[in-house]
Amino acid sequence: MVTFFGINESDIVARARDVGSGSCTTFDIARCSNMKIFVKVKPNAKHASVEKLDETHYAVAVKEPPVEGKANAAVAKALAEHLGVPASRVRLVSGHTSRQKVFEIFS
Repeated sequence: MVTFFGINESDIVARARDVGSGSCTTFDIARCSNMKIFVKVKPNAKHASVEKLDETHYAVAVKEPPVEGKANAAVAKALAEHLGVPASRVRLVSGHTSRQKVFEIFS
């Protein structure tokens, strides 16, 4: 079972369904209005990369330092390129100063 931030993935999915937030657990722009993904960030990395851990969890390494939002912007751009959506459709929801972040992808 996958856990992230100490919460089981199945609990997150169940809560999202109960609340009726409109967010999706899998990336399907055709049927979803938006989707939340959980990202663990490694700033100041030698090589930039995006690794998909499962449907909603990613590990992203960026070369930018975590100063004045530079790393957050680089992560959003890397996710947009990886998912094939415009960068304007990727928004940081929580974790502005943390390595564990939640991004929302809008269709």
